[in-house]
Amino acid sequence: ESGSPLSSLNTPHVQAAVKQVETQLTTNLMQKMLDEAVNKMQITVEAAIADLKESFIDLDARTLYLEGKVNEFTVTYASVGDWLDAIDDRILQHELKLTDVEDRSRRNNIRIRGSLKKLQYRTWNHI
Repeated sequence: ESGSPLSSLNTPHVQAAVKQVETQLTTNLMQKMLDEAVNKMQITVEAAIADLKESFIDLDARTLYLEGKVNEFTVTYASVGDWLDAIDDRILQHELKLTDVEDRSRRNNIRIRGSLKKLQYRTWNHI
């Protein structure tokens, strides 16, 4: 082997150079793999951020819509409350009026119990 052309490659200097080249290749390969992984992660993160932005825009639109509906409901509820208060007032007025009419009806329905034969008609000429 010492006479073959490959035997001159087995020297410590050549082995150190080969080791250095292997290390450099390994470093370059690892750097390339790391760069590719970082690029893939960056693309994935950017896509996720874009999705989140779109979701926030959609959420903002839905929130504005719901706030509008809540405002409409509040206005409607207030007007219904006023309407119910007016109806309650009218019912109370009708109850008072009905009580008054019933009282008047009772006062006008005087009933006389007993025999009509015992009644004497009097004239009130002296008044």
